[in-house]
Amino acid sequence: MTVVPAAVVSAGLDLKESQCYGDSLCVVIGTEGMTVGPSGNMGSMARVVVEATGDATIIRVLSRRRMANQVAAKEDYSLEILSQIEARLGLPHL
Repeated sequence: MTVVPAAVVSAGLDLKESQCYGDSLCVVIGTEGMTVGPSGNMGSMARVVVEATGDATIIRVLSRRRMANQVAAKEDYSLEILSQIEARLGLPHL
């Protein structure tokens, strides 16, 4: 599951957290922009959850601005992250 943190960084985000819980669940958080304190970010944030269930793998991406009125921050990184994962795994683009 090392593909996901690399995909988040390639999409232009800084890796803030990457945790895998066994072989079936990984959570990766990436941020972009100015960090304010240990948990605050004034830019964008993306959370990627990868869950292996039997014969399928589910990838969920939540991407948004940290503050709704911050129009300079990019809101959606999901396409870049999913494209990077596909490319790193050698999957056809869907």
